Amino acid sequence: MNSSTETIQCFCTHLSAFGGDFFVASNPIDFDTVFLEFSRISDTGNTVVLSTVSAIWLLYFLFIILARKADNNDRNKVNVKLVAVMNLL
Repeated sequence: MNSSTETIQCFCTHLSAFGGDFFVASNPIDFDTVFLEFSRISDTGNTVVLSTVSAIWLLYFLFIILARKADNNDRNKVNVKLVAVMNLL
């Protein structure tokens, strides 16, 4: 075995890509292709997929807004209790 902390020797017999690092580079996004596909979304039949993903994002942001309001209400309740305790002292 010729592997060390700096190099890895692979004994694979298949023809797939092999990487021996902790950081795996992500696949690049070709935005020209993305915008082209958005322009012909009705032809590809992906409108249901786009609608579903959009609805999930909308619900996600709605829940974020509701959670933020609930956090602010809780913070206000804590401040009121602290003021009441300070008045007793």
